[in-house]
Amino acid sequence: MMAVVGSAQERPDSPQIEQDLNQRKATRKYLVTTDDKNTPMSSIVRATGIPLLYSSFQFGGETDFFNIMRNYTAERLGDGSLHWEVTCHYSTPEPESNDAAHGGTKNEKQGENDNPTVALPEIDVAFEKFQEVVWYVYDLTTKKLTPCKASNGQVYDPPPMRDASRMIITITRNESILAPHPGLGLQYMDTVNSDVWFGLLPNQVKCQSITAKRQTKQLSIGGVPTILPYLSCSYKFEARPTWQTRLLDQGAYWINKKILDDPTTWVKRKFIVEGHPVVGPLDGFGGKLADGANPVFNTFQFYNTLPFSALNLPQAFLDFR
Repeated sequence: MMAVVGSAQERPDSPQIEQDLNQRKATRKYLVTTDDKNTPMSSIVRATGIPLLYSSFQFGGETDFFNIMRNYTAERLGDGSLHWEVTCHYSTPEPESNDAAHGGTKNEKQGENDNPTVALPEIDVAFEKFQEVVWYVYDLTTKKLTPCKASNGQVYDPPPMRDASRMIITITRNESILAPHPGLGLQYMDTVNSDVWFGLLPNQVKCQSITAKRQTKQLSIGGVPTILPYLSCSYKFEARPTWQTRLLDQGAYWINKKILDDPTTWVKRKFIVEGHPVVGPLDGFGGKLADGANPVFNTFQFYNTLPFSALNLPQAFLDFR
């Protein structure tokens, strides 16, 4: 019948891992048993349990997404043996440039970078300016945060504006045509990170957009010209010290319990200065802020939070190699 018996079993000395400054490599070895010494090689390397070509290296519950399985080697264990050892070779891609002056190694092989889905992602970090409301300032005298006030103690209404900056992180990579786009972009649009991502704390990174564009490339697989569809994807993030917003607790009125027959009744009392209604400071519970007390700032979460680690993007600049 000339077929593989059972499934491939990984060898005790597998995997083997190699890493240097420019590249990561790994090998996995599997024992494949056949029922006939003339079993075709195509059946041996495609035995159940052998990783698929272009699959990522996995070990210890972690996945190295850019360490790609690129080829197999198969060796018979003895003359006429029914047992074969199949070795799967993994490596991260070499730089696409062949020019040493532009980061190439001059070691790339013909066709090594043909499959666009195994190319390393790229990252761009920049800053952009915008205008923001100054809700509070740091008082050098009291060493505390305080709303912006005139010399008579009155809070500015509306509050002043100032220039501010935010970090823009853009990661681009090619993905499988089966990747969950555009739903992923809709899911993460205007969400902030609930976990530590790229060394940044929760609530410091907001996903601005995830875009995907369908592309095609002609490859030669086994000598047969093949059209490979894939997605060119861009992930854009905005980073700042926090995406939570602190607003001064203030209002046109304050509330107080009516100390009469029904102590559970609340009454509203307006802030009046020289016979005119004004906006006054509150104590965080709807009441009037006591004279001389520190102002109260309320914290608001304007954006939904999601784990950004689920996007399976690089977590450090070292991963872009």
